[in-house]
Amino acid sequence: MDTAPDLSGLILAAGQGRRMGGLAKGALRLDGEPIVRRQIHALRALGVSDIVVVLGAHAETLAPLIANLPVRTVRHATEASEITDSQRLGLAALRPDTQGVMVILSDLVLLDASDLQEALQQWTARPPSVQCLFPVVAGQRGHPTLLSRIAIQATLAQADALGVRDWQRTAQDQVMRFVSANAHFTTDVDTLEALAQADRGLGGGRLQLPD
Repeated sequence: MDTAPDLSGLILAAGQGRRMGGLAKGALRLDGEPIVRRQIHALRALGVSDIVVVLGAHAETLAPLIANLPVRTVRHATEASEITDSQRLGLAALRPDTQGVMVILSDLVLLDASDLQEALQQWTARPPSVQCLFPVVAGQRGHPTLLSRIAIQATLAQADALGVRDWQRTAQDQVMRFVSANAHFTTDVDTLEALAQADRGLGGGRLQLPD
């Protein structure tokens, strides 16, 4: 297995979960384990030691779930935040010597170490000019997104309201998409219906609401 000791990990878990009735999506459980913990374990399986988790509206729920894990957390000053706010807060918190970062969204409930390994292999084999990479499954953009140190710095150098996708639009020649048949990259759960559908795909009874 390829490892990524020079990369950091960034988990964006600050969403309010409005479409799920205000539930913390990172606290959803797969086979009894909270998703946010699974994602941390998956990153560490790749040798990623510097992991930052961005918390927000559900910080009081999520923080205890990862309190005994070797990660750092940063928290929004207000409960209302946009995805670009989380990106910038998390990127700014990374260790200054990191050579890049793997960014994960907490609602991608099926991501595991083998999925991240697939993305890492593409990242390792990318042309030198590529500073950003992400998967595309059946025409749909997925995660994780990998950013080089150059891309991190360029994103943060933008105006405060601008995030990763804004930078990508200005640097398309530095962005690479890799096509995959792996639906784990795009299986998110924004609603209770999506949660039930994802669970049915797993055979039922495996993907559950928080206790």
